[in-house]
Amino acid sequence: MAMEDSKRQKVGSDKGVVIIVDFSANPHASLGDECVKRGYSLIDIDSHDDQKKVRFLPEDKAAESPCLAHITHSGKLDAQSLKPTLEQIRAACGESCIVACLNNSDNGGPLHEVLAEAFGVSANSPATFDRRRDKWTMMEAVRDAGLRATSESKVVDLAGAEAALADKFSPFPKVVVVKPTNAWASDGVTFCNSEDDVLRAVESLLGKDNSAGNINKELLIQEFLEGPEYELNVVSWDGVHKITEVSIYDQRPLPGHPSASHGLKMVTGNAPGVEEVVEYYLKVLYALDVKFGPTNGEIKLTPNGPCLVEMNYRCQGGSKMMQPLHQAAHGYSQVSAYLDAAQDLQSFIALPSGCSVH
Repeated sequence: MAMEDSKRQKVGSDKGVVIIVDFSANPHASLGDECVKRGYSLIDIDSHDDQKKVRFLPEDKAAESPCLAHITHSGKLDAQSLKPTLEQIRAACGESCIVACLNNSDNGGPLHEVLAEAFGVSANSPATFDRRRDKWTMMEAVRDAGLRATSESKVVDLAGAEAALADKFSPFPKVVVVKPTNAWASDGVTFCNSEDDVLRAVESLLGKDNSAGNINKELLIQEFLEGPEYELNVVSWDGVHKITEVSIYDQRPLPGHPSASHGLKMVTGNAPGVEEVVEYYLKVLYALDVKFGPTNGEIKLTPNGPCLVEMNYRCQGGSKMMQPLHQAAHGYSQVSAYLDAAQDLQSFIALPSGCSVH
């Protein structure tokens, strides 16, 4: 539930505190910089460190960091594990109120949602966070909503991979994709040109650590999607979705890679394919129960219509580089819109109506 306007205002002498999950873990993001520019104090929560600790910054060091404290959390979301973290956050806040809890990484979404719920600030429901984090659950939720989704199988061993190849990928197409269910970005994503390639990829990836700090216990074998790929950056708040940028990848084949990205070009709403892709992605957001926060969607416009590659539950990667470009092009960016939504709702609502779909 969104906070009342009165609860958004400062308590004491500052404007309030913003909790950012994985502020320090994602140095390429500009979310924290934007909060500091707007005059908010920060608390950084590390979402996946096994050793819980808290570091309050001494006065002589406070000027060197924008954060009141850097707190690491065990990664578990049960009440017993959360209790010390909540206590440490309250201690770091002092007399100031928490005005928002924001997510800054692929891995931080679940903790961000639970913390937001605990402190009474807006976020999506923790009950459905698997749809927004686990790539298998995400795609199956899209399929269950009656939308175009990739043909896929989830496997946990070589025998399962062999069965999946016989069931869904026979005769073998030109290319299939193998990837972990719970890793970041393109980590572990493997393009396979034969059944032997698939089995080698499965054997290589299972049991290995991935970029999200997890062990690959489950893998996906998916169809390779043909067609141009679009990237959509969206900020949602209370079910209102603002499309802040639409871009299309410059993708060309390279040896061993059927569709490597060479660049990204921003396009307008009337560019070919954009309206169809946007309409599809807004339905994806509904299927994934996204009502609050930023998402970065990757969609292929296949011969059979738009199809989700994956949804990243965060602002666009590399936002420190991209935000100034988007700010110059549009007068706002996904990061600034996220802050507007969380802390200045009227500014968010006032963004150009051409970017708003209810």
